[in-house]
Amino acid sequence: MIQPCGTPYMVFNGEKNTTEVPMGRPRADRKIARISVSLDQQDYDTLREIADFNDVSAAWLIRRAVADFLKAQPVGQGADLAKAVSR
Repeated sequence: MIQPCGTPYMVFNGEKNTTEVPMGRPRADRKIARISVSLDQQDYDTLREIADFNDVSAAWLIRRAVADFLKAQPVGQGADLAKAVSR
């Protein structure tokens, strides 16, 4: 969904995240790799609900989540992923 001012937002747990988010496709000058991911049904249903509400694809949400995760876990820092996952 787009706010009237044109700023896109995402909704998680019923709360709007008003951080500006570019909603375009990946840049054409980058090589793109394709992967396959399996999700449990509840996670998939929630992902689809968020995607539908925000008028974006599930793939876009996954790309965004991966990009955010990678920003928070710089390569070579020996991040302890067990501590990063809170589930």
